[in-house]
Amino acid sequence: MDKHLKRFLVGVRQVLVISPPVEYQRPGKKGFSRDAEALRGDARKVGKNLRKTINRHGEPVYHR
Repeated sequence: MDKHLKRFLVGVRQVLVISPPVEYQRPGKKGFSRDAEALRGDARKVGKNLRKTINRHGEPVYHR
C-alpha cells in the first residue's frame, strides 16, 4: 500500500508541477527565440562548410 501511495503522490506532483525537478531550467525572457536564432546560425555554418568542402573536392557523388 505504501508503495502505491508514493507512486500516486509522485504522479500528482508531476501533474500539478508543485516542485519542478532541479535539472529543469526555466527559459528566460525570449529564451526560445534566442535558441532558434542560435540554431539558425549553426545551420548556416554547417551549410557554408559543406559547400566549401564540396567545391574543394568537385561534384558530389550520388550513391543509390
